[in-house]
Amino acid sequence: MRSPADPVDTTEQRSASAAARLLLIATPGALAILIGLLAWMMSVDLNPADQGYPRALASLLLLVGLWNLVADLRDRAAHDEPDPEYGRLVAWRVAAFVALVAVCIWLVTPIGFYPAAGLLILGGLWILGIRKPLLLIGFPLVLIGLGYVLFSVLLGLPLPLARGF
Repeated sequence: MRSPADPVDTTEQRSASAAARLLLIATPGALAILIGLLAWMMSVDLNPADQGYPRALASLLLLVGLWNLVADLRDRAAHDEPDPEYGRLVAWRVAAFVALVAVCIWLVTPIGFYPAAGLLILGGLWILGIRKPLLLIGFPLVLIGLGYVLFSVLLGLPLPLARGF
């Protein structure tokens, strides 16, 4: 039985909550689609002989993002009760991370892949609330170093550098 002290649950509040839940559910797939579209758009400026691999990866991201979006909306939106972990997710963090990814993808052309990747990792850690200096410095350096070794040394595929290099 409801108490007079209980908050009133209106249909407006429920619809806003449902819309926020759908937005949070759709975010991972939408983020992959956004990154895939940006990667596809950036591959337009490449030499036609060099467009194959970036466009294949961009297409893969688009397909995975679309599949993720449909699967998440179909599976999770059907439930009446949201997952408890969605309550911990703060909407500004999602928006900030999406904006950070878009800015860092755009920054690859003027400053190169390695500084842009460093900013992405550092900014992502900061958005997630990690404030330990050793992690904020060491984690991006290790990941970028592993990326350099994998692509430039082992595979012989150097990643984009800044303009003029």
